Amino acid sequence: MTDDDVLVVERLRERLAAYEPGIPAHAAAIRARGRRKLRLRRLLEIGAAAAAVAAVAVGGALTAGTSGDARPTPPVDHPDEFDPDSLTSAIDRAVHAHGTLWEERRLEARDDSPRPLKGPSRAFAHTWSASYTAGDGHALEVWLVYEKPFDEAAVGDQCAADARFQDRCEVLASTSGSITGLVEQETFDDHGNWTWLEDGHANLVGMIPVAERWYMRTVKDFRSDGLIVVAREIVHAPTPTQAAPLWLEDTDSLTAIATDPDLWFPPFPGALEQGDRPDTLAEDRGDALDQLAAEAEAQVEALAASMPCDPSEGFPEPREGCPDPDPEIAWLTADGQRLTLQPIHSYTNDAEGEAYAQAHGLDYPYSNDTLDVAEGSPHPLELSPDTLCTGSIVVSHGVGDRYVDCDKLVAAARPRQLTVAVWREDGVAVQVSELYRP
Repeated sequence: MTDDDVLVVERLRERLAAYEPGIPAHAAAIRARGRRKLRLRRLLEIGAAAAAVAAVAVGGALTAGTSGDARPTPPVDHPDEFDPDSLTSAIDRAVHAHGTLWEERRLEARDDSPRPLKGPSRAFAHTWSASYTAGDGHALEVWLVYEKPFDEAAVGDQCAADARFQDRCEVLASTSGSITGLVEQETFDDHGNWTWLEDGHANLVGMIPVAERWYMRTVKDFRSDGLIVVAREIVHAPTPTQAAPLWLEDTDSLTAIATDPDLWFPPFPGALEQGDRPDTLAEDRGDALDQLAAEAEAQVEALAASMPCDPSEGFPEPREGCPDPDPEIAWLTADGQRLTLQPIHSYTNDAEGEAYAQAHGLDYPYSNDTLDVAEGSPHPLELSPDTLCTGSIVVSHGVGDRYVDCDKLVAAARPRQLTVAVWREDGVAVQVSELYRP
């Protein structure tokens, strides 16, 4: 796998560990479900894409545009001994070269361990990152990471593969020493995770309010020795038009930062090994995702078995001991503490779903496997002190169903309608669960 893939896998593995549930001793394992495995695998693949963006967004990058004017090839002669303090000074100098009053927020060196490296150990870092701020979350970030040498065709292929997630993508310059490109994309910051938006809709989360959207402009320099230097500015704006008056750096200044020859650190052992075995990259990545999917499946099944009723990642299934064999499936909205349920019917890619699509002139099969349609009249929902609540992607930002505070579920239903299942006993809601929708 590439180093970016390793970062992706480790981030996902850390997230699984962070949400390791406490399972009651009496919980029994539940049977495996084909649809659950498919949805978990898809969730992990999308989560890997989001984590890749958070980790640097290096692997799925740049350009389908045309080359601009070539610039001089950066020098390739570097000092025999690497001085981390010299790199720190070089980043500061490059960032402040154009007079922008950025304030330094963080500079970190990392290897495969979760904590930043300190002191002399920084000389063995795998990744360097510097982050500067101008208030209101407005930030400039600089990343240095080794992946593998890229030629212009490889960079173009990557950009074409990810083109639907980007608003602008072009090669700024291409020389024998490096390839520099510009990416602009709509995105948003959710608990430290960057995720792609498409028409305001984020995979895993749903529609993102305009007030919570951000815009990011990135220049990346792919160097012939396998080092990638990234300079990106992030502003609180949902579109290029609204971001335009907020930029503190223009394309030229971002390019000057990314192409500065003094922004360099030596490759760590094994940094470029993936370049010698391109035929195994996809296989290694797939194996890692398969392993993660298996770990998530086991965790989800154990946690689901501890719940009175089974949300089953979006398609509730009967469970012995659950007091309500026919839960209500609905959209939940919250206005203050007033909760409203709009009953829905969920059509999937089966005979019923195909018949509905044909009758209503809809595309089939459904792109997200599911089409939810309002059915019946809205009515209030009351939660009792004994109501159990569970969440997944939108509510708990985790893989699979897990217990959450009901206040957290209600808060998630304020900016958007939340798909839920409600189980009742004697008219009282005993469990309310978010249902995962891609």
